[in-house]
Amino acid sequence: MLSPAVSADQPPLALLAAAMLALSCLSRRLGAVVSPFVLVSTPWLAPVVVAAGAISRDMARAARPHAAVRTGACGVYWPRRLAASPFRSGLLAAALAGQRSALPSLARAHFTPRQAGRTALVALALGQVVWAALATLLTHTLARGAGLALAPLHSESLWPWCIAPSLIVVTLAPAALTPDGRRRLRVAFTRMRHHEWWPAWIWYLPLLPYLVLLGFRHRGATVFTCCNPGIENGGGWVGESKHAIMRALGDHPAVLATILIPPGAPEDRLAGLLQGLRSLPRPFDFPVILKPDAGQRGHAVKLVRTPADALAYLSVMTAPAVCQPYHPGPAEFGVMWTRTPGSAASGHIYSINRKTFPVLHGDGAHTVEELIATHPRFSLQAEVFLTRLGDECIRVPPPGQAVRLSLSGNHAQGTLFSDGADLITPALERTINQLAAGFAGGLDLGRFDIRCPDEDALKRGEGLGVIELNGVTSESANLYDPARSTIWAYGVLYGVWDRLYRLGAERRRAGAKPLSVADLWRLHRRFEGSVTGSSIAD
Repeated sequence: MLSPAVSADQPPLALLAAAMLALSCLSRRLGAVVSPFVLVSTPWLAPVVVAAGAISRDMARAARPHAAVRTGACGVYWPRRLAASPFRSGLLAAALAGQRSALPSLARAHFTPRQAGRTALVALALGQVVWAALATLLTHTLARGAGLALAPLHSESLWPWCIAPSLIVVTLAPAALTPDGRRRLRVAFTRMRHHEWWPAWIWYLPLLPYLVLLGFRHRGATVFTCCNPGIENGGGWVGESKHAIMRALGDHPAVLATILIPPGAPEDRLAGLLQGLRSLPRPFDFPVILKPDAGQRGHAVKLVRTPADALAYLSVMTAPAVCQPYHPGPAEFGVMWTRTPGSAASGHIYSINRKTFPVLHGDGAHTVEELIATHPRFSLQAEVFLTRLGDECIRVPPPGQAVRLSLSGNHAQGTLFSDGADLITPALERTINQLAAGFAGGLDLGRFDIRCPDEDALKRGEGLGVIELNGVTSESANLYDPARSTIWAYGVLYGVWDRLYRLGAERRRAGAKPLSVADLWRLHRRFEGSVTGSSIAD
């Protein structure tokens, strides 16, 4: 019969317990699942080891010199929870494994009463003990049940197969016991159902075989880096300068003025910014948009209304930055343009992404946090919104009052993307072709992020403000349309990369040299090491 028993020549109990303690410090879930199998000769020791490991990890987080205040996903706003009921908050944090890291930090934060922090940590420790006992008992029961079910197989080596289902049960069961946990489970399952929410590595995995095919077809795995000779780093692979790109677009009226702010002392950077604002041919003043000169997915994009706010931003975002006038829009679109193969400069619009900014409306009874938690879409990105809003989360907006949750037109920051093929007109295409044809150095494919008064202005190609232009790794962002199928979205994605390889092969025949895979990796590592500032944009 299947049994979690270990062999007679197993290592000493002290060594097993130490190994399980180390494992539980890294992952209490895995420790709770594995410990009953390894420590089967002393079943009482398994929950003790798991609880000790989890508590040690909590205490290590609480002892960090710089306690980070975090909000959890699905509406768990810990400062309010701690103030209202510290003991219950500790027990809840123990049940919600993904939220545990928030509580020890908040217990040390300056605005949390010391007594409340101690109470919460005591409750957290007690909750870890209870959780460990229940989890290990559950795992033991599952293993014994599986042993009875698989008894006809007469195998003593099948017990490791119980670990995976036990891990799933131990992960899901605690969350299912609380309203917040059930919301977290709902969000997790909802995000799994549509490609819009898939992690990037999962979404791009099916693209890899197609890239291999394109590499063979065009005799070069990285031939796409020959595209966009006017953009550095392989036509915009990663880490390209936004300021350099905006300068290459020239003085077209639609191109927003962009000031480069080099690294240095915050006061010197602010002085340089103010001087730059005054010396422009078309001067502008606050409010302005500040963002990294090299950034992705809306990282550290900030609407700055005063010089004091700019100084605070430049003190944290220490990498090179750019400043642009704030274009009120209010509409924003992503226009993907591609050059026609065989033509020197003419091209067409490949796609348009319509952006819908997240806005809540108050009901006079619920807080912003509660409105987000119950919204069918906004709850899927609750952590982003709650982190951005801070104390605004606990405000109860009056009935009908609009609460804008994001200013950045980026999907990772909470903006809804949808297909805007109906917005493509000859007038707009002429304007985009003019911008692309005037790009210094040459442009083959890129996405123009544009703000304008409304959709009619976009169709006419009038009143446009180009925020930035992205190169070879820019996405045709309409593929994130929640109303579109995954197959349709992959068709859009494959079409972009097919065009990149064709245009890159043309450039190579004209004398361009592609970057190597090693070059692309070095660029990626250099960019990752240069990122500063908050990942949460305005």
